[in-house]
Amino acid sequence: MKTFLASAVFALTAASAFAQTADPTTDEPARRSHWMSAAKTDFRVSLGLNALTGDANAPTLRPLGSRFVAVGYQARLRLAEGHRAGLALRTGFDVSWYNFMFDENRLAIQTPAGIAFPDAGRPLEKSKLTAAYLNLPMVPTVVFRKGAIKAFGAGGYVGMRLDSYTKVKETDGSRDRVHGTFALNNFRYGLTAEVDFRHAPTFFVNYDLNPLFRDGQGPRVQGLSFGVRL
Repeated sequence: MKTFLASAVFALTAASAFAQTADPTTDEPARRSHWMSAAKTDFRVSLGLNALTGDANAPTLRPLGSRFVAVGYQARLRLAEGHRAGLALRTGFDVSWYNFMFDENRLAIQTPAGIAFPDAGRPLEKSKLTAAYLNLPMVPTVVFRKGAIKAFGAGGYVGMRLDSYTKVKETDGSRDRVHGTFALNNFRYGLTAEVDFRHAPTFFVNYDLNPLFRDGQGPRVQGLSFGVRL
C-alpha cells in the first residue's frame, strides 16, 4: 500500500511540472495538437532472470536457469503533456512465473515446519521451484518526445500467488513435479523501474519488498528479477 501511495504522490507532483503553459501573446492556454495518445494499450511479454537477496544461507541458484517470464496487458494513460516530455501512468495486469533453479543438487521440499532444501544425495539434471503470480503494476512514467530514450518509469506492483510447484529432472531424463504452497507468501509487493529505448526493447527490474517465504518457515529472502519487455 505504501508503494502505491508513493507512486500516486510522485505522479501528482510530476504532473504539475508538465502543466499546459500559456501563450505569451494572448495570455490564454496555448492550443496545440497532442503528440501523446490519451490512452495506449498493448500486449507485452517479459523475459529475464531471477535472483534471491537477503539471507546468505539461502540455497544458491543457477543464474541462467532461474528464468523470469511474464505475459500481460498494458495500458499507458496520459496525465500531462509538455512540448518535450509528458507524464503517463502505466497499469494493467500480467501473469508472471518465478523460476528458481537450485545449484549443488538441492531439492525444495515442503515440510510441516515450512520449506527445506536438503541435498538430494545424487546428481540431478535440474531442480527448481516455480511460483506463478497475478500482478497489478502502477508505474508513473515520463515519456520523451525525442531522443534515444523513449520513456522512463518507476513505481510499484502488488501480486497474488496463483500456483507453485517443484520440478526435478533426474540424470536419466525422468521428471517429477509436485504442487504445493512451499511456505510461499500468498501476496507480494515491490518496486519496479523500466527504461524504454526508442529502437530497442524495454529494460526492467523488479524488487520484492516482502519476503518470498512466510516468516519462520523458510529463509528470509526477497525476489529480484530483471530483463527485457518485448
